[in-house]
Amino acid sequence: MKITCNAAELAELLGISLSAAYNLMHRADFPAFRVGKRLLVKRDKVFEWVDAQSAPEQLTIHAVANA
Repeated sequence: MKITCNAAELAELLGISLSAAYNLMHRADFPAFRVGKRLLVKRDKVFEWVDAQSAPEQLTIHAVANA
């Protein structure tokens, strides 16, 4: 298995659209990196990022922000 994924593979992995994957890969808080012109992300970093987004302190911040 590859240790990195591109935007199309990220979209499939997360169950999101390709455009949403590109938007996510351009976020400052997302662990994407460039190899030449290719935008990639390490699979293990994707899972860490997802875990961090669903951490209790993140949910509390979003709940307060949306209140």
